Amino acid sequence: MVGFIEGPALSGDADGKDGLTASLPDSFAASTVTTRIVGRDQATPNEPEPFQAAPVPARVEDPLSGASLPEESPVPEDSGHETESRHESDSQETPSTKSGPPKSAPEKRAQARDRMSAANQRARWIAREVSSQPIATAAAAQRNDAREESQAQPRRGAGMGTSQTPGTEPALAPWSRSNAGSPAAAAPRQVPSTAEPKNVDPGAPAPNISSSEVLDLGLRQLLFVWDSSVVLDEARSAELLAFAAQRGFDTLAVEATAVGYHDAAQTGAFERFTEDARGLGIETFALIGYPWFTVSAGASLPGQPTSSLEGLAVLETIVRTGFFDGIVDDSHPYGVEYESGGETRNWLFDEPAAAGLDLQAWLRSAKAVAGSLPLVKTTPFWFDSHPALQDIVDLDGQGFLTLAHLVAREVDATAVLAYRDDFNGPNGILELVSGEMTMGPAILTLETGDLGADLDYLTFHEEGLRPLEAMIERLSAELGTFWSFRGAGVHHYGPLDVMADELLSEESFGFVGFDSVAAQNGALIDAYDSSLGRYYDQMSYQSAIGTVAVLGQGAVVSNGDIKLSGGARVYGDARAGTAGSVTEGYGTVVTGEATRIASPLVPPAVERIDLVNDDEVSLRWNREERLAGGAMHFKRIRLDGYAGLTIEGPADIVVDDLQLGTYAWIYFDVAEGPVTLTVNKKLELANYAWIAPTSLQARDLTIRYAASRRIQMNYGSRLLGDILAPKADIWLGSAAEIYGRAQAKSLDLQYAAELHLDLDLLRVP
Repeated sequence: MVGFIEGPALSGDADGKDGLTASLPDSFAASTVTTRIVGRDQATPNEPEPFQAAPVPARVEDPLSGASLPEESPVPEDSGHETESRHESDSQETPSTKSGPPKSAPEKRAQARDRMSAANQRARWIAREVSSQPIATAAAAQRNDAREESQAQPRRGAGMGTSQTPGTEPALAPWSRSNAGSPAAAAPRQVPSTAEPKNVDPGAPAPNISSSEVLDLGLRQLLFVWDSSVVLDEARSAELLAFAAQRGFDTLAVEATAVGYHDAAQTGAFERFTEDARGLGIETFALIGYPWFTVSAGASLPGQPTSSLEGLAVLETIVRTGFFDGIVDDSHPYGVEYESGGETRNWLFDEPAAAGLDLQAWLRSAKAVAGSLPLVKTTPFWFDSHPALQDIVDLDGQGFLTLAHLVAREVDATAVLAYRDDFNGPNGILELVSGEMTMGPAILTLETGDLGADLDYLTFHEEGLRPLEAMIERLSAELGTFWSFRGAGVHHYGPLDVMADELLSEESFGFVGFDSVAAQNGALIDAYDSSLGRYYDQMSYQSAIGTVAVLGQGAVVSNGDIKLSGGARVYGDARAGTAGSVTEGYGTVVTGEATRIASPLVPPAVERIDLVNDDEVSLRWNREERLAGGAMHFKRIRLDGYAGLTIEGPADIVVDDLQLGTYAWIYFDVAEGPVTLTVNKKLELANYAWIAPTSLQARDLTIRYAASRRIQMNYGSRLLGDILAPKADIWLGSAAEIYGRAQAKSLDLQYAAELHLDLDLLRVP
């Protein structure tokens, strides 16, 4: 299996490693590049000499994928045939199976929203207490793309400086032997409703405020995961890791308190999960959070259920597993409430000096327990501005301006909860975090939960995934060179996953064979998202349950029957017509639903366009040409073997007959705009021929096929685009591939042929 990867014809520099650009060099025939097939790199020269008989080299590079291709098939190209959360509910369902009645897309979304209701109710309660407040702006800067190298020391269970005897179990309270019986459960947060404007100088040099050695986290993109039951389910955990890899999250903070209480199932699941994550280059931080962990045993508050001693024992057990790459602590004294004198009191706001000292002691001890693992502390942005939290004296007897200073000096980084959806302005993210950015390393964290219409300015829930991702990019671009910036965080996985799902239109389908679909002998149908990068990078990864499709949202649909045989695989749904059926032969796989559509699909109208001239393009063997775009009509475009044609966009091209010989290629340079290609009579690709836009995004190339004659894609040929051929059959020979989408009269996949749905085409406009 190969995917579209950078090659010399699409790479920005000579070594072919800088990814894709819109420019194309004059020739790639004599270049030497690094070729890539799954899990293999090798340097392969591609230097065919012109006008030789049988000029197929032993290894030929695909300029689109960068992959080293096998020798040409011996089957003649014209033969027409070939030889072969905490914030999430624990009741979240596992991925759909084929048993039971199928669920529609709206039903699935309703279930997802139901799973989030408890989390959203709690998030609303928290957010209603957060007031708007101006804080001074920080200086904008360019992003520093080079991530700082992590601390060169052991990071798995080493260096725990605790009071426990080495090699012994932590001393837990009697109620702490099981997670279910522990008082360390989520409690509503008490958040102040007033704040004081604060002016700081964001351009000041890094202060020396740390009381202990700080581990440099480098730049990160952090995702909070409160529902630890995800880790228990291999399919759901694989889905989480795929989602994180796809969306660029290199660090997951997963709720792991149960591991600290010796929960055997959670401990075993986290061992598997963290190893799978490392295989994808993702680090896993243990996420813990219970307000009473910040209270000392000597505080003796009325009704005090536990203290920091239990929290440290829990943390030490987590660290001793050696599974985790870091710790994220979400324990806060503002969540500690107790009854005294007939009224409810808040530990932080009624006794800020004592609560501040206890919080500092908790963090200092937690840092010692974490040892070589970095400790990150979630920090509300108002820790440096609330009037009650000023001038707190720390354990060393030094006066500090705010509670935020006290927290920052005890941890390796803070995750500043910058819950706003605007960057600038008196109540924007930049204003809110400017103080924290001067105190120590900070990860700026954004909210995604549904907080209601009156609090929509705190979250990206109503804006959606695209604006959220744009804000993350902006944070990196404008704050990336500031000394304390350590990346962006998102709170949290549950609503973010729903947001990503809602980008897909319920009325859109993937690959459609209006009359029928047939896939056989190892054929594959899956999905990827070109807006996130190349198919190769999203394709698959190895986990404890084998090779898992990163995007199992491939969809194949028909008004008739869908026949799968000989190990054909559909990573997603297979939906037959209202009176049709999905036939699954020996060794076939359908990871989604095998069901029927609710109503017949209506084919799009594609009509031929009369030519206004008789121009032709005919390129002999190994010749290349580049044409300016615009409105273009051709009677014929014919490329012999190894010939290449580049056409600049924007362009609206009409051609009667389009034929590509062996290893011939057409690139549409879409740097200035997209291309529409209408084919009136014939479209045929010989072995290893390909057509694609230089962006490798299917939305940049629409192919409209008006004829009823079969579109023939011979051995190893490739098309990348949005293909509309409602009157014609599309026949994919062995190892032929379509990237994007195709709607045809029928789809017929031969041995190892592949359809890769580009989810970017299905976005709601």
